Amino acid sequence: MSSNISRRDFLKIGAAAAGSAAALGALKNVLSAQAAPEAATSVQTAAEQKVVASTCHLCSAGCGILVRVADGKAVKLEGNPMHPVNQGALCPKGQAAPELLYNPDRLTGPLKRDRATGETSPIQWEEAIQRVAQKLNDLRKAGHPEQAILMHGDTRGQMRSFLTRFMQAVGSPNIVSHESLNVAAAKMGMYLTQGIYDLPAYDIEKTNYILSFGANFLEAGSNPQRTISGYTYLRRGRATRGKVVVIDPRQGIHGAKADEWIPIKPGTDAALALGMANVIIKSGLVDADFVKNYSFGFDDIGKSKGFMNFVLENYDPAKVEQITGVPATTIARLAGEFASNKPALALLPGKGGLLNGGFGGVYAAMAV
Repeated sequence: MSSNISRRDFLKIGAAAAGSAAALGALKNVLSAQAAPEAATSVQTAAEQKVVASTCHLCSAGCGILVRVADGKAVKLEGNPMHPVNQGALCPKGQAAPELLYNPDRLTGPLKRDRATGETSPIQWEEAIQRVAQKLNDLRKAGHPEQAILMHGDTRGQMRSFLTRFMQAVGSPNIVSHESLNVAAAKMGMYLTQGIYDLPAYDIEKTNYILSFGANFLEAGSNPQRTISGYTYLRRGRATRGKVVVIDPRQGIHGAKADEWIPIKPGTDAALALGMANVIIKSGLVDADFVKNYSFGFDDIGKSKGFMNFVLENYDPAKVEQITGVPATTIARLAGEFASNKPALALLPGKGGLLNGGFGGVYAAMAV
């Protein structure tokens, strides 16, 4: 193969490459010096090094990690190959955890805000605990403990239970977390349909058909590492390749990797799921044994309309097409494929589709 690059062009390319390398090197030095000035050099000079097994808490997956410790400082994270969740893999967020640990802006103690200026200043833990206890006691004495609000981030293990019991002792029911903007709708949908207030765990390796309602499972989700490993086995590790259909307003990575991407109007996932249920019922593809032994409310109970008649009366595919933008023929085909390729999985909508302030995230989770 011939090339028409001139000497001048070659020199330009070389200079650009050298400049990029220098810039990247400078950036690496800046990040290392800013995020972990002590840990950045301790690997070469450490008197003691060891590896400690732990768990990553930067998302809900809880991947197993191996932490390299030099002179008592964590300097590198790697996936634990013995852990059942991630099996040695670790995403970029987990790899970058030391940057968060040593970030100069990381909060390492309590702060007090000046109401006049809005500025914050660090205080000792003893003072912080005393001030909070005094405020809570004042509210109780005034007869208004419900004015106390506890806000928290991600909680693991028994921490959520401890926080709830603490606020019960205070006399306030007000506990606020990020879940209302994250997974609360999915958990409530699970609770109202299956009696479990938690996120579902998907056995992706053993399914034959995945219908993803904007779950974005290759980029995010409740357990991205576990989902990706299951997806890899589904597509490459089995004798029969499972089919993946993504329903999402945007294609994204998961839509591009799927066998089929079905664009849909934002906020109409529930209608599509119920439209598919309409077809499955009319076509006689309902798993009668499962409905009889593991569900209730499918048929009418007294004057209360059951799920079957509710769906048949309100979610005809032609009507659902007007709501979702998905052709009625496509709805019928997807319903037939989903019901005929057992075991099949319907993945709950992603965070954007389940926000409580959106289109009714709880109803969407229940429908799917």
